[in-house]
This record gives sequence, structure tokens and C-alpha cells, in this order.
Amino acid sequence: MNIKHYILQALQKKAESEKAQALASLEILTTKAAGIGEHTTEGLFEDAEKALEMLANADDKLEMINKYLNGKDLLRG
Repeated sequence: MNIKHYILQALQKKAESEKAQALASLEILTTKAAGIGEHTTEGLFEDAEKALEMLANADDKLEMINKYLNGKDLLRG
């Protein structure tokens, strides 16, 4: 493996992690909002909007890796 592989793999895994974090946040905010504590309706909406932005950014990153940097084959070695 070369340095390009490691860099692209790290970028891909970071974007996948951000996507998972965003999806988890949205799941919690939309199904368990009562257990979050001292959130106002406005605060919940702001947090949901931030999670949605994170999800969109992560998906964009993954799409760009796959489209321009041959990311589809990164994990195969």
C-alpha cells in the first residue's frame, strides 16, 4: 500500500464516521427528544439542523471521494 491509499482511506473513514454521528443524532432528536434534558423546541430544531448539515456534508464528501478519488476500492487494499 502507498501513502495515497492511507490518505484516501482516512478521508473515507472520517466521512463515514461523521455520517454515522449525524444519523445517530437525528435518530435521538426525532425519537427520544424528551430524554435530552433542558432543550427548548428551538434548541432541538437547531440541533436537528446541525445534524442534517453534518449528514449532507458527510454524504458529499463520500460522493466526491468515490467520484474523483477512486474511493470505491480503498478498503480492498
